[in-house]
Amino acid sequence: LEPVLAAAATQLFGGADVAGVSYTQIARRSSVPAKRRGAKPLPSTAYHIDGEANQSGARFPDCFSVLAAVALTPHLEPGMGNLSVFPGAHLRDWTSYPDWKRTRTLPDLGPVVEIVLDAGDACLVHPLLPHRGGRNESSVDRDVAFYRVQRDGVDYASAERAVRLLAEPFAELPGAAPFAPD
Repeated sequence: LEPVLAAAATQLFGGADVAGVSYTQIARRSSVPAKRRGAKPLPSTAYHIDGEANQSGARFPDCFSVLAAVALTPHLEPGMGNLSVFPGAHLRDWTSYPDWKRTRTLPDLGPVVEIVLDAGDACLVHPLLPHRGGRNESSVDRDVAFYRVQRDGVDYASAERAVRLLAEPFAELPGAAPFAPD
């Protein structure tokens, strides 16, 4: 993990060290064919929260404390396949998320925000924040590297960890709590 990202994560962790990266993903959002551009927007129920809720529900929330998204290509305006988030939705009660995901009954979260990044820019995302890749209606592919960052001292295999994080969304991110909406 780049030093500047590790420092930002440590600040969010309330001074706790970064233990490592649980896994990394390179995500490409290819440009949709010109004849399919301008299609109906994705519904506000089209999102996911990282974890295995899509299959067994055995690992939810996922085994990281913050998601670092690093743009490998510029996506400087909406509609370029941007990482898209639902601000404040990480504060909802997500205990039923695995069931909602399996039964395709996800709640409508309202308006989505497309994150605009230049190549090399990064954003840090709460592990319970619903997100998705946006539709890429530009003429270029969008690439992002995702790092699932773990906090030192957290037992990610513990069932108690999941219960605590779902009850206290800032349990692993005390440095972010002062910025949380009331």
